[in-house]
Amino acid sequence: MVALANLLGDQENHPSLSIGDSTFLVNQIVRCFQATLAGRSYPTGSNTYFKAWRLGIGIANLCKSDANKLALVEAGLIRLLGEGLAQEEHELTLRMLESLWHLSFIEPAQLQIKEDEDLMALIRELSASEDSVIRKSARGILWNLGDRTKASESAMQKESARGAQGESKATKHIMLSYCWANQPIVVQLANDLKAAGFSVWLDIDQMAGSTLEAMADAVENSCVVLCAISDAYKNSAACRVEGEYAYTLKKPVIPILVEADYRASGWLGALLGTKLWYDVSTPDLLTASLPKLMPELEKAAAEAKTDGSGTSAMTTPTIAPPASVGAVASVAPDVKQTSTSMTATSATTVDKVGSMTIDEVGEWLRDNDLSDCVAPLADAKFDGFALVGLYETSLGMGKPELLYSVLKQDLGLAAGVAFKFAFKLRRLCC
Repeated sequence: MVALANLLGDQENHPSLSIGDSTFLVNQIVRCFQATLAGRSYPTGSNTYFKAWRLGIGIANLCKSDANKLALVEAGLIRLLGEGLAQEEHELTLRMLESLWHLSFIEPAQLQIKEDEDLMALIRELSASEDSVIRKSARGILWNLGDRTKASESAMQKESARGAQGESKATKHIMLSYCWANQPIVVQLANDLKAAGFSVWLDIDQMAGSTLEAMADAVENSCVVLCAISDAYKNSAACRVEGEYAYTLKKPVIPILVEADYRASGWLGALLGTKLWYDVSTPDLLTASLPKLMPELEKAAAEAKTDGSGTSAMTTPTIAPPASVGAVASVAPDVKQTSTSMTATSATTVDKVGSMTIDEVGEWLRDNDLSDCVAPLADAKFDGFALVGLYETSLGMGKPELLYSVLKQDLGLAAGVAFKFAFKLRRLCC
């Protein structure tokens, strides 16, 4: 029973658990936990005793699955979790708060927690704990309960305060919402986006003070949220708070797949629906997906700039969208197509840019912080007319993938440098 909970508890509708169809397993676990908290053996009359914190691991796992939550709440688990918290044992406290945080995403659990004054007092007390994990979980519960005077100010309150005080809107950024288990590939993505001229928010180096307050600010001041989806993301209460808060604020959400072959289920599947996702689960797939992802980010940045909600997340001009988004639908592995955008070069620009010598092209590259491109383009004999030709046959035809292929495969430029060059080339030729 406990082994099943530990191994399979976080999986949605696993047939070995069958909590959705039968209350047997959940009732057994709840009764076992009740006896353990009281210091009794289980089954009654046996000589079998459990450690409460070990049972807590399995219970916390069961609480992660939306398919299990209601059955656990109806079996009286909320009261027992409060009793576990009252024992003030560190490991047990961690598991009790983890379970409560996961359960607090559904209304029946929220109501039971709010009605238990002693439990609410304990959670509020623990929200000021010196232990960062305990503090984060307690504040996460309060956030879900709407008790944001203790957890975080709401977006509406902060936006109203900014308007009343005449404060300027914050610069809009791309927020990367991810689970720390997937950090390496997400950090690589963030670095590539920054090199391409985007303002990126990543909690590895920007989160300060209250975790929830920083998260709320990050979501509120984003033009788009990239959700790095994986099984770890789906099972993280913190990631769920971020994802659902972005949904509540109607922020554009773009799923990026960081775990090979993962298919979203539970709350994450419901949140994403049929959104297109981009596979960045390996460095090679990240490199291949970036040219297809960029137009979506550029569109969100441009909309943030034009709707008066803040400064654009881009510090450089946009490029035309590609002929194919190249993303895979979360419900079917078909490549989705989008319209092609073509921007022709004017005759004046052709004359001006076309007259540049190879040396003048090199000077233009240096002036635009593209020194890494000077030698490769000079070796390839790129003068002004070559630049115009490169633009016309790629970006000008709405086919940025052709440009990236030349820059990366033929000229050997790094991904970030290639994206930056694309932005500067469009600025030069438009």
